[in-house]
Amino acid sequence: MYRKVTPAQHASFLSYAKSFEYAVNTTDGVQHEFDCFYAAVRDLLDRFYPERTIVITSADPEFVTPAVKAMLRQKNRLMCRGRTNEADILADRIGRAIISYNSVELSY
Repeated sequence: MYRKVTPAQHASFLSYAKSFEYAVNTTDGVQHEFDCFYAAVRDLLDRFYPERTIVITSADPEFVTPAVKAMLRQKNRLMCRGRTNEADILADRIGRAIISYNSVELSY
């Protein structure tokens, strides 16, 4: 599971957030209010940045995370459509994601 994040999603969220209001009811207790606030924020997260499912199999190398696999699929779609410049940019992002994964692994 991962959450795809795009500039369009950010714009939609920020547009909605301008008018978003949350009222605190102090009579219900702090924990109850926190739970309600958490549920409201979680709802916003799911609405604007929905979770996506990517299956990682044992055949995939260990550095292939759900986000990397999604980027690889997007790169393949771009290549099939002949949009090689965009695919090259995405390939650089994929490489950086793999390098950062490996550097985190090495630090343990």
